[in-house]
Amino acid sequence: MKKHPYLFSFIVLLIVIPFIARYQWNKRSERFLNILVVDKTVLDGNRQEHIPLFWIIEHDKYVKGNGLQYKPDKDYFGLLPDEKGNFEVNDFSDFSDSALNILANKFDVAYYTDMYGVYAGEWYERY
Repeated sequence: MKKHPYLFSFIVLLIVIPFIARYQWNKRSERFLNILVVDKTVLDGNRQEHIPLFWIIEHDKYVKGNGLQYKPDKDYFGLLPDEKGNFEVNDFSDFSDSALNILANKFDVAYYTDMYGVYAGEWYERY
């Protein structure tokens, strides 16, 4: 049986490359970016509409201006449900024009997902 001369090197590379990639990612410094996330269609705690964005934010090591990491369950505007069927609406309806201008100047990026809201039928089926 003839052995392939590069087989061992190939297997070693397959094992070593993920460790090298992880080391380089750990070595990368955090970057500051203020992101405004608006999601009005959060039906439950999984927040599936904006989870991909928060994965990218974490993967690319973006942090808020104060240095804290983003949290998908807290760092967005929109419907904030709890597990019991209660909810809070955190939106811009109570903001004055000057408060909106301050908010607009604070954020570098705005990300809007599913702005239609939660249908009443979906809400009552769930809770």
